[in-house]
Amino acid sequence: MSDKVFYYGRNIINSDIFQKMNKFMQHRQTTTMEHSVNVAEKALDFVERHHIKCDEESLVIGCLLHAFF
Repeated sequence: MSDKVFYYGRNIINSDIFQKMNKFMQHRQTTTMEHSVNVAEKALDFVERHHIKCDEESLVIGCLLHAFF
């Protein structure tokens, strides 16, 4: 997990309910938690590579919660 994803999402990542997402599979080979973290990392990489200005904290939070159920 990248430092930025952890920094911006630490309250979510450290929560008990988010940690439970590590028990559910997403896309057959990864957990829902891993998937959400990967989406956040890819999103940050995308905005950085394309020089897109955005609220990175909101981006990470949205990514982490997009598969929350």
